[in-house]
Amino acid sequence: MDFSDWTKRLKLYARQVNTMDGVVHNFYIGEKAEEEEIQKVEAEMGFGLPGEFREVLKGYAKSIDISWSFDESTEDKMPEPFKDKVSSGWCCWDLNQLKDINHYKNELVQTCFIELDVPGAEQLLNTFAFLTVPNGDYLLIDMNTPDAPVTYLSHEMDKMHGYRLGNSFIDFIEKWTLIGCVGPEDWQLEPFIKDASAGIDADSSIAARFREFVGFDSRHLEEAAMLTPEQLITPKKEWFHSLLGDTWERKYEIITEEIKTRQQFESLIPAINGAVLNEAEYKRGLEKEGTHRLISFKEYINPKFKKNDF
Repeated sequence: MDFSDWTKRLKLYARQVNTMDGVVHNFYIGEKAEEEEIQKVEAEMGFGLPGEFREVLKGYAKSIDISWSFDESTEDKMPEPFKDKVSSGWCCWDLNQLKDINHYKNELVQTCFIELDVPGAEQLLNTFAFLTVPNGDYLLIDMNTPDAPVTYLSHEMDKMHGYRLGNSFIDFIEKWTLIGCVGPEDWQLEPFIKDASAGIDADSSIAARFREFVGFDSRHLEEAAMLTPEQLITPKKEWFHSLLGDTWERKYEIITEEIKTRQQFESLIPAINGAVLNEAEYKRGLEKEGTHRLISFKEYINPKFKKNDF
């Protein structure tokens, strides 16, 4: 299967976000996975990866990390039903992170579902997580059914818990890229999903309205395909690049310096996700407020940091 349209759509969305004074925090599409790499991860996890996900790893990319966010002025102009809901997008998976992501997903299922006798909890163990949502939720491939649909796991069992997002992994990415990979939080995806079993409707009038608002015109796909990641990542966010490959100590220094220049820590979340917190362990820092949030973040990214360091 030819997956090139996914890249073209994501590049066009990234270009449009920039023209709207938004921020493209990261635009990375890795190399295709070798069979030996996949088999190694499967051996470590103790089970085979879902078929379509495996196909995408080998035919498209073993890792992808593309994140963007609208400027506040754009959010203020957002039409219904996106206003106060859609603010950013993040498409991410990484072959080398899958073992950790699924370990922590299963811990969550055990603690928040099985131990509380939630109906259907045992079935959640037979799901495959490929993305940790910034709020602690997960995007899953449900291996309990032959078609292996993509579903949403809400750790607080909110409205969209268990919702089908796509009929299969490829079907999900095909539809998700048509709306710029909005989300992946449930409240951002909700306007594009009619009900619990429908999945993302990328052909709906609502999806068309979103594309019109962003200025996504399929006639410009080939033009956008020529753009490089360097041309797409917003230049004014150069501090973001220095996070990649640095030590945890340096990452923390860079992020806290940036936080001092901003009023809201939330505005950094997409960038941090893209460069630093593509780590399955990260959850607590986003659940706290103010100074406590920063303390939790510092403690989490490096165990040697303690609260009395502040």
